Order: sequence, then C-alpha cells, then structure tokens
Amino acid sequence: MGFEPTTLGSEDFPLSHTSRVVALVISGLYYKLLVILVTLAGIGVRAIQVYTVTLAIAIKYPFGQLNKLLNQGDITPEAIVLASDSRWTYPDGQCEDYATKLFQLASDAGAVYAGVSALGELCLTGLRDRLRGQKAPCSSYFQRLAQHTFQEVYEQATKGIPHNKRVLYMLLGICDASGQAELYRFKYNADFRPERLAGIQAIGCQAPAMIFGKLLRHELKRQIGEGLSFRHRHRKVLAGLKNSGFVVPIPITPYHIAMIAGYALNTIVESKISDFVGGRLQCAVITKEEGFQVLSLRYTTDPTNEGPGFATATIQQRKLKTVIPGTFGCYSLND
Repeated sequence: MGFEPTTLGSEDFPLSHTSRVVALVISGLYYKLLVILVTLAGIGVRAIQVYTVTLAIAIKYPFGQLNKLLNQGDITPEAIVLASDSRWTYPDGQCEDYATKLFQLASDAGAVYAGVSALGELCLTGLRDRLRGQKAPCSSYFQRLAQHTFQEVYEQATKGIPHNKRVLYMLLGICDASGQAELYRFKYNADFRPERLAGIQAIGCQAPAMIFGKLLRHELKRQIGEGLSFRHRHRKVLAGLKNSGFVVPIPITPYHIAMIAGYALNTIVESKISDFVGGRLQCAVITKEEGFQVLSLRYTTDPTNEGPGFATATIQQRKLKTVIPGTFGCYSLND
C-alpha cells in the first residue's frame, strides 16, 4: 500500500512593475480595512477564540540521511515540503475538520501555521496580499516584509486580548529562480523575528510532533536502505550511464518526502492518538521548476496506477496508542 501524489495546480501572476505597485498599495489598504472591520464587529479573535492546537510540518530538502544517497553528478535540487492536518479546536473542546492551515503566498512561496486560527489567517492573508502579482522577493527582503506584516497584523488584532490567547507560530518556505530553497520560522513571543531552519521542523502539540518525526525517520531510513541496495546491485550499469553523460537522479525526490510525510500524518490521524489532530491532509511541494504545488495524497493498492514520473511509497500501517498532547510549541525533528 502506498501514496500516489496528484498535482492540483499552482498559481502565477504575470503583472507589470506599475501594476505590482498598485496591487501592493490596494492590498495594504484592503488589509487594514479588514482588520478594522474584524475588530469593530467583535468577530474573529475576540469572539471565536479558535485554536489550532495541532500539527503542522515543514521540511527543507535535501536533509540529513538523504546525503547518503547523494553522489557527485546527481540531480539534487532544493525544495520545500509543507504539510498539516485540517482540525481546529474550540475552547470548549469541540473540534471541526474544515481548517485550511496551508497557504500559498506567491507562485514560489507557501506557509503553514499553528496557534489561534484567526490570527494565523490574518497574518498570512496580509502577507499574501502584499506579495500578490509577483514571485517571492529575495531572501533578505522577504524576511523583512514578512516580519513587518506579521508585527502589524498581530498588534492590531490582539489589542486587549490576554497573552495566553495570542499563541501563533508560522513556518514559511520559498524556492527562488536560482533553485535555492529557504525555510523560516516566525514566533509570536519572539517579535516574529525570522529564524532560518533546515531539515524537518514541526509546530503544534509536542507528542504528535515527536511521533511524526519518529514515523518519518523510520520509513525514510528503510527507503534509503533500499535505495543504497539498488545502487550497489546496479553500480556497474549506473557507472556506465554516468560515463556516457547521463545524469542519474536520486531515488528519493521531494515528492517521495511529501508521500512519506503524508503517511506519517495519516497514521497519526487514523490512530486517533490525539483529539487535536484530525481531518483531511494538506500537503504542498515548492520547487524551482514547478513553483508551489498542492498535492493530493491518497492510498493506492495498485502500484501500476502511479502517475508518470512518480514512484509509490510502500508503507507499513501502524497502530499507535493515545498520548497526552504535551507542550504547544516548536520542534526540530532532525536526527
């Protein structure tokens, strides 16, 4: 049994320089009006108090164990993988599985968040509006724009709200025209200063995050072992291909990582180890060639039904015990 990825699509905005300036001005005015209306109407953060005390994942590819598969001459493009569930939880403990925690910010940038959902949506919508009509800017400017937007949105939207009702963490990924991928974390209790990250990162409840990391590393280790075994068995053929100028791609692509991440999240959801994690999976991959792509991850028992260019990630279903959610925060899941 495995996952078969299907591309749902990506977005691009070919606008002139003048149009971009006008779009940024209009989006800024629109955003400020939206925050004012939300505050005056008493809806949003004050009234809803929706928490997404849950699990969101971001991975910068390649990382850690994958280096074992990387040989000189391999195609090793950088990429970002984003994934989350779709459950939000109200203060009274009731849950709904309709949340959207995965945001496309630009044609080559995306984000996930955890915390108060009204705050997360306002912050990421504000940044998306300011990026509308363009690709994500250079890394340094992108960091400054994101921090400034989040600070402005957060300050206006949380006036008069107790500190413990303001929790918000965000993971943002971009992949620029040169193919360089960057992953950043922004925290409400650190003035939204950007932190550059690598490898596997999680925000949300501690216990599900740790279990996700364990499941992903275990499955990845198994598939890396299979990849190394394949290379050893066919080393002469692969060497001949390289000598003839053929570039051999690595066995595990960003799409494989997305499938394995989906497997780990799905295992947690199906096992019902936590009331705070549930609903449909949301997953995206950001690459130089394709930009931001939302993927549909679904089970398949027939490997012959793979899409062209994709390999099925064979997995082992596991049953997990219920756990206490643990501390809500940020976690690095690297080895």
